[in-house]
Amino acid sequence: MTDVVNIDNTQVILDVQSNNLVVEVLPANSIENVVIQNSNSLDIYQASGIIEISAGESIQGPKGDKGDPAATITVGSTTTGNSGTSASVTNSGSSSDVVLNFTIPKGDTGAQGIQGIQGDIGLTGPQGPQGIQGETGEQGPQGIQGETGPQGIQGIQGEQGIQGIQGIQGIDGMSTGRYYYFNNSITELTGYKQLGLEPTTATQSTTTNSVAGSSTELIEQFISEPFDFTLIPGGIQRFSLFFTKQAINNEVYVFVRLKLADNDGTVIATVGDTDEVLIGFDSLNPVMVECDIVLPTSSVSATDRMIAEIYVRNNDSSPKTVDFYTEGSQHYSYVVTSLQAPQGPVGPQGPQGIQGEPGPAGPQGLQGEQGIQGIQGETGATGPQGIQGIQGETGPQGEQGIQGVQGLTGPEGPQGIQGEEGTQATFSVTSATPPISPVEGQAWFNSLNGKSYIYYDSVWVEVGSSLSGPAGPQGEQGIQGETGPAGPQGIQGEQGIQGIQGIQGETGPAGSNGGNWTLLGTYQATSGFFSSFTGLNGAYKELILTWDGCSCTGSPINNNYIYIRINGVQGDYSNYTGIAQYYFNGSNYGNGGGLGQFLTYNYGSGFLRITNANSTSAKGYYMSHSGLINSSATSTLQMAHQIHSGRFTQASVINSINFQVINQTWTAGEWNLWGLPV
Repeated sequence: MTDVVNIDNTQVILDVQSNNLVVEVLPANSIENVVIQNSNSLDIYQASGIIEISAGESIQGPKGDKGDPAATITVGSTTTGNSGTSASVTNSGSSSDVVLNFTIPKGDTGAQGIQGIQGDIGLTGPQGPQGIQGETGEQGPQGIQGETGPQGIQGIQGEQGIQGIQGIQGIDGMSTGRYYYFNNSITELTGYKQLGLEPTTATQSTTTNSVAGSSTELIEQFISEPFDFTLIPGGIQRFSLFFTKQAINNEVYVFVRLKLADNDGTVIATVGDTDEVLIGFDSLNPVMVECDIVLPTSSVSATDRMIAEIYVRNNDSSPKTVDFYTEGSQHYSYVVTSLQAPQGPVGPQGPQGIQGEPGPAGPQGLQGEQGIQGIQGETGATGPQGIQGIQGETGPQGEQGIQGVQGLTGPEGPQGIQGEEGTQATFSVTSATPPISPVEGQAWFNSLNGKSYIYYDSVWVEVGSSLSGPAGPQGEQGIQGETGPAGPQGIQGEQGIQGIQGIQGETGPAGSNGGNWTLLGTYQATSGFFSSFTGLNGAYKELILTWDGCSCTGSPINNNYIYIRINGVQGDYSNYTGIAQYYFNGSNYGNGGGLGQFLTYNYGSGFLRITNANSTSAKGYYMSHSGLINSSATSTLQMAHQIHSGRFTQASVINSINFQVINQTWTAGEWNLWGLPV
């Protein structure tokens, strides 16, 4: 690439490809000494004419007449131009002190290098130890169950934790057998409710019992319908019973005693007791209790029955009340036995799918050589066709059996008796259409397709090709045609009835201890500033603040807020990062930032969880709150939900958590702070 610039009577030529600089001094000027100053210290001496020099080269020319003081040429700036543009040189000095500024275009972008090899995946970290379950507090009296509220929106999914090491495989669960249901609404025999094979349509029933301290009492007894079998296979009999108790720390256990009885209910023998299982606790719903007994294979009479007596043992010194639940649609008590469950009916077969359109035919293969025509045998009279029978319903298709070995060909039967001579008929040939007004027995050869037909019973019946003799050798196979496009998917048949759910496997071994949660304080909400939990001093690695039943006594209006502050720092400030999401009646209304403030709520409840509370670096938080709100978005009272998640970035451990409300009087709220010690 070569560019030329004229500076007064001096012409400077820049040749980028050869790395040369050519200076031409026109005859009108006489320059005794021309100096080019750059990183390579190029010197030029020339009176007139043209000199071409390379970097580092100096040429002594002939001495000329004494002229003006020596002119200098200095290389000034060098600028990279855009790719594809021309190089240029400008003089930012004078005619005697030349300063050359070069603009050299950038080269085209090179091809992208190949991608580097992916690094190895790091090793999976070990699983953290499981925390020990805290001691159970006493349960308060159960309140009247309220109506089920609308389902809350799904929370934001948290980041996936590191996968722990695989645990030891548990013992195989029991297989599904015949179910018996505790039908409390049916009296099977005097003094016994029914243990039946079919559930009832009755509503949920509850049996309440007060069990004296340090005693075992029978709370209900059931008897089965008469057996329809004579053998009880050995295996697990698992009872799934629903109970509630007064408080979480009540030590009340349940077990079932089985007895064999005759058809009148007279006890023949005591079979045995299941294992004792502690009744669990849930403040809202009955809890399922599973207890097992393993029976050996036993013979019984087909008219015998089984008695199931349900006992509760109170291990506390004071009386305890328990409730037994069965029937209804949610808490139906039942037992799964080792008896074989009856097989359900086969579901109807789904309709045949629509056949796909045939693909295009492949090219025709080469035709084999024509075989020699065989001698045509005499045609016997065609017997009359029998009446077609009524087609039966198609049964379900069985599995295909293994194909048997082909049998030997049997001996040829004797020649049949020559039939009576038929009525003389004509033989017609046509290229396209059958003969007009044919008679019974008339033959017709279609020269277009090479097939012969007999006119019988008012229709033309194909009798085969008159051109066909013994089969010639098979021709070479033609080239296979391209596969046609697949036909559309057939309509899916209706789904069969789902089988009953299998019994849950046995509970695996408990995880290792990871620490005890401690209740750090409880506060009953009042108006104004609620309270502050202080003095934490980083002694807890995790903190959970819970609240429930927050109710605004005034009319629900906008601009009523609840504030939560960590270490006295209010949300939405620079110490909080993250996002807040707001939902009204399940629809996303908008997003915000930081821990934020709660809007106006009635009957609100929620929790705030803080991780890394003992760290001086960033600490994670997740807050979820639900309640009724009269929002400016809709101006109607409706269910609302807020989710706040992010990090608290203050460089100090968690020392305090406080909360405050404004603009209304709030009551009936209870706040609890829990901590997991370091």
